[in-house]
Amino acid sequence: MNYLLISLLTGLSLSIWAQAPPQLDLIKEENILHFKLSNNDQAILSLPLDQAFLTVAQHETKTNYRYASYHFKEKTIKRCQKPVIEDIQQEAYQALVKGKFSDCPCTFELQLVYNYELDYTPFDLHITLSDNSYNRIFLKYQSHPEEHFYGFGQQYSNFDLKGKKPVLLAEESGIGRGDKPITGWAKLFGVAGNEYTTHFAVPFYINIQAKQTRYKALWLNTTALSKFDLTDPNWAIAELWDNHLNAKLWQMPEPMDLVRAYTSEIGRFPPLPDWG
Repeated sequence: MNYLLISLLTGLSLSIWAQAPPQLDLIKEENILHFKLSNNDQAILSLPLDQAFLTVAQHETKTNYRYASYHFKEKTIKRCQKPVIEDIQQEAYQALVKGKFSDCPCTFELQLVYNYELDYTPFDLHITLSDNSYNRIFLKYQSHPEEHFYGFGQQYSNFDLKGKKPVLLAEESGIGRGDKPITGWAKLFGVAGNEYTTHFAVPFYINIQAKQTRYKALWLNTTALSKFDLTDPNWAIAELWDNHLNAKLWQMPEPMDLVRAYTSEIGRFPPLPDWG
């Protein structure tokens, strides 16, 4: 009887252990800090340690609105681009990076949380600052020369945004979209567009890279203006016109899984009625 009880308890404990979700690990490798799951070699997020992985700034912006298009003139008041990590706190399913800027009186916290209990197991990324007067956040993270970026809402001129600098702002598309010579003539009347102007801008993209076993996606959960610099083959920069950053990241076996994960957050169209 005792032997049977021990066998049942042992089997139960092994079953629970086998079903336990993977943990979130932080691994430092060649001046890069990788955030990855314990059962996956592919990082969900990788930050450079020999470069400014986080930059914040104070900007003054003048906006000119004409013909349903926006034109901005920016003036940099202060820029902090020397982040120093002071402490890293790690638990099973979350990590917290605390630090300061050596060139500014401002501290920051970067937190990544693995929501293994939720559908599609998203990662929540939060960046907060001690001084809310900083209204620009730049996050630099690792990319790959063979990586492709798809998404960013309704893009008319580009399908793959790798090598581009998309600006995510909903406005009139304009005339020309950067093509010559028509764009030059349209500028004379203030109605020229560029290759990124769109009626439907969304700070969401899917990463696809050859020979990957899992694909990634990122969504900035914000209504603020955002930009992405994807021109560097090895690094990407997300710029947000706000004093805090909230994002979700996913890592899935198939690109369609990422679409389902994203729509589970923002909502989906209901099925059409029989008469529709």
